[in-house]
Amino acid sequence: MFVRYYNTVADGPWECSSRFTVVPRNQAAFVGSDCVLECAISDPYPVRWKKNSTLIYSGYEFTDTFDRFEIIQEMTGTYNLQIRRAQSSDAGEYECGRIAPTVASAQLVIIGKSPTYLEI
Repeated sequence: MFVRYYNTVADGPWECSSRFTVVPRNQAAFVGSDCVLECAISDPYPVRWKKNSTLIYSGYEFTDTFDRFEIIQEMTGTYNLQIRRAQSSDAGEYECGRIAPTVASAQLVIIGKSPTYLEI
């Protein structure tokens, strides 16, 4: 987990009133499984999600055809990113944050095939 604070007006870090109550965590998922990257912030304003520095969720809608991706809002300030039927192309660094200062990121690793269980 990595948390950064940006000031888009001047150089250097600055304080802001928003803070994370839940940050995304590094995780692994099997191909074909569902996974959730959690993100919650202390106020009700929307967050954005990026994958490998490319915007995928603007705070209001997905920017491309991410039909397997969904934002789960369990309560105000919660913007969990659910990925259904994970594919190897879903692996990468995901960032949750504001249009302005607060950003947290985590790595998602996708593992080959789901394990197969044989009942004896």
